[in-house]
Amino acid sequence: MSAAERHAMCEAEKIKGNESFASGDLDEAELHYTRAIRLRSDVSVLWSNRALVRLKLRRPREGLEDAQRAIALDPKNVKAFHRRGKARAELDYLEEAVKDFQTALKILNDSGAEQGIIGRVNADLATARRKLIYKQRAQVKEDIEEPKIQEIFDESPVV
Repeated sequence: MSAAERHAMCEAEKIKGNESFASGDLDEAELHYTRAIRLRSDVSVLWSNRALVRLKLRRPREGLEDAQRAIALDPKNVKAFHRRGKARAELDYLEEAVKDFQTALKILNDSGAEQGIIGRVNADLATARRKLIYKQRAQVKEDIEEPKIQEIFDESPVV
């Protein structure tokens, strides 16, 4: 098969994937994006699209892997950073998620992107930050309730 034929078949699978996604058939969309990736694994957008599908299918670990491949192929793929951030947030890797959302915002701001996507990334960043704060507070509370630490508090003179 020639490079032109591979490209044409890949584009056809991508279009079918986009159509399936738009109609809500996520399993079919994943199938078409996977076929497209088999034809052209060097196309960042394909990995990023499949990452989104896998996130929607509640498979964040696979979505994370696909987003990482997309970023490796195109370090300016803002959607891949956004999707990797969403996957990391779902997997409770909150500090990393915050960094991904911040990177996505930097790319968007540098490119003069539309406000709609900037708003979505900002909302996801705020959510990840809130979750991170709650997680950190819970850890501090858990640490304070540790028997040895509680002993120190009990033995410390009140000033």
